[in-house]
Amino acid sequence: MSPRRTRSRLLDLLVATACVACVAAPALSIGYAADVQAPVSESGSSVDQKVLQSGILSQPLNGTFSNDTSGVVNGSVQWDLYSSSANGMKLLLSTDRSPAMRDAQNGIDVADLADEPKAWDVADNQRGFGFTVVGDFALNRFEDGARWRGFDGKRGVEVARKKTAAPRTRTTVRLRAEFDQALPANARPTANIRATAVAQL
Repeated sequence: MSPRRTRSRLLDLLVATACVACVAAPALSIGYAADVQAPVSESGSSVDQKVLQSGILSQPLNGTFSNDTSGVVNGSVQWDLYSSSANGMKLLLSTDRSPAMRDAQNGIDVADLADEPKAWDVADNQRGFGFTVVGDFALNRFEDGARWRGFDGKRGVEVARKKTAAPRTRTTVRLRAEFDQALPANARPTANIRATAVAQL
């Protein structure tokens, strides 16, 4: 294979597997992790006059999370996704640890919900953390925000998909923690959430 064709195939592979990641930390003090990647990033390239797959994933938008340390605690974060690929894009969520949420102040982990979407349910005197997804690209299994699941550490969980090119569309990730066993008053439970947009092949 000629060097030029080799470069072209490598770029095809890089574009096809490129991901744009944004990190938000829905801490109870409400904020973003220090390594939030600002403004919109674009993946895509042009090789030998052929425009390859491309898409845009925004930085985290409108991140909120309540500062309660007992009962049900809600929050959300949003991402805008755009795709000019004829095959569309999909959106994956992941975190940097398992379980996703931890109160490092007191060394307390908050368990992830089950790995399949279902009605919200945390056992008596237990703690749980999970998410659901709403938006035009959200997968049907979340039933428009009625079913919740937990994160799976660094393994990406597909939450939204569009099988064709699409204009900029916002996806909302609703976050929920339940502290039936209350955390200490000084608790600061934090989860680092990563959204990755992947071009579909």
